[in-house]
Amino acid sequence: MRLFLLTVLAGVISIAAGIGVVILTSQYLPSYDDAAGRGLGEVYRLASAVTYGVVVMVVLGGTARSERAFRIAMLALLIAPACLVLFGVLSDLTRRADLYALKRQFSSAVQVLLPLWTVVLVQWFILRWGVNRRKVAG
Repeated sequence: MRLFLLTVLAGVISIAAGIGVVILTSQYLPSYDDAAGRGLGEVYRLASAVTYGVVVMVVLGGTARSERAFRIAMLALLIAPACLVLFGVLSDLTRRADLYALKRQFSSAVQVLLPLWTVVLVQWFILRWGVNRRKVAG
């Protein structure tokens, strides 16, 4: 029961951190889209951070009892969005490979990856801290 509550708490905190990173990246990183594209991109990143937060909560909560499975799940959750973004960037660059497209794709990739990685790492640190604390106490 404590692990479940800790998992939910870690999920809520990590989703809030992911939303904060979405807002920060949309404010401070350059955007090469028009106003409608920026707004739609921000909504997409917010929705993906919340959705990925729930997915991470289920996966890490289910593997928190085994340290090795917990670490493998964290690495898989970090690699999955990176592979998707890398595939998208490579497919776009095969069609047009100029410097403007490279800068645009790099900025968009950072704006997509940072919130998702923040969600995973915050949940992983909180759950790891809670499980290790429980092992020491009990």
